[in-house]
Amino acid sequence: MTIGAFGLPGVKTTRTATPRRILESDQGKILLPRGRIIDGSEARDPLNTGDTDVIRAGVLMGRVGTTGLFAPSIVGLSTADYTDNDTTITCSEATAAEVLRRVGSDFASNDVRIVGAPTAGGVVATFTATLTAVTLNGASSSITTADLNADIEEGALICIDDGSYIPNLILGASYGVKVTDVDGSSIDVPMIEAIVGGFINTDNIVNWPAAANTTLIQWVKTQLKAHCAGLYYTSDFDATASVETTIEESDAFFATTDITGAEAETLTDTSDADSLHSHAIADTHRNTAQAIINIPLTAMTYEDGTPLPIETATHTGIIQLGNEEIVISMPLNTATTNEETLAFTIPLPPDLDETEDITIHVLTAKSADNDALDLDCEAYCLDVGDAVNAGTDIQDTAKITGLAQTLEEQVFTCGADGVLAAPSVLSSVLTLTGTNDGDAVYFYAVWVEYTRKTLGS
Repeated sequence: MTIGAFGLPGVKTTRTATPRRILESDQGKILLPRGRIIDGSEARDPLNTGDTDVIRAGVLMGRVGTTGLFAPSIVGLSTADYTDNDTTITCSEATAAEVLRRVGSDFASNDVRIVGAPTAGGVVATFTATLTAVTLNGASSSITTADLNADIEEGALICIDDGSYIPNLILGASYGVKVTDVDGSSIDVPMIEAIVGGFINTDNIVNWPAAANTTLIQWVKTQLKAHCAGLYYTSDFDATASVETTIEESDAFFATTDITGAEAETLTDTSDADSLHSHAIADTHRNTAQAIINIPLTAMTYEDGTPLPIETATHTGIIQLGNEEIVISMPLNTATTNEETLAFTIPLPPDLDETEDITIHVLTAKSADNDALDLDCEAYCLDVGDAVNAGTDIQDTAKITGLAQTLEEQVFTCGADGVLAAPSVLSSVLTLTGTNDGDAVYFYAVWVEYTRKTLGS
């Protein structure tokens, strides 16, 4: 039986709630259909002082491997550089307390994940570490682990090693989501507004890395892009740019349009101004018109068109790594067989601008770092009227050498001189080279990026 708590009539103490806006605009907003469930016992917002059981909009959410429910990906950020041979990671007291709450006192069987780089622009790596102590001491609070054998720049991500450290989506509920009941007990709750697409104001993302940590920011974006390909970020654009340019500001304006200053002097009436405005809109659209074509992993095939099976110890295929990621896996020694080459074929969309480059993107990782492995790409484009098998390779990027163990993005550029207008088809072949007798190779995601045609007036 539920009993409500009611007091005497009258005006009570004012309680203020301020909404947080994550999206710059509702235009282009994409929410995950049917939402997901937040794991109440694993979810707190330690920086939401006084209301840590209310998860604020802007918290990055990841999937807990053992339950399939969601929890905050990043508990907090380190507040000092970590030096090789050290064992102490300094952080805020709130962060340390939340690590202790989520891990509990059984340190031996619960690990944390630290994600960071040796310098602000260095290569990002993830470190799994077993806790040995948690110290709550104000600004000098810390978590203690075994030596991570690396230098790590201040601002590293402190996460829990339960699968949730990979951010899958962004919580968008303006007033937050409360994960406790009236008694203060943790409860699983629906995730209100799970954002997977839109124009994101990074200033309101909780625990977003500092601007100087450029590669760490890119790591977060890469994880999100694998699940939320429709996200764009304010930090990627010039915040001072404006379409509302007046004719009086012609010097700056005409430098970014196809109209010359001499032509500007002839603008004398409203129709001319309207034409100028259309030019400005078209130019703005051209500068921000990136689009993608997602290639589902199940749409990839062997080069001869054979569908990929479930991966085995000797055959390339689809596999689930633990309870976390579903990937294409090339197990040991596949680089010496015909299973080291994968392919896909897609129609190119009607809005593609054939005067611009297109790029093929692959997220790769390895199970270890024993082999020197490379990735090469071929791409062929055909349109109506071409003879069968008449395409030539339009991919311009040299073979990418030295695939890393950590997740990284490989980009291959197809020059505009070979891109054909729709209706047309793009076929691509991705080839792993080198001998992978020590490393399995994983493909996490594959997609194509292109530029849309300029809007007319």
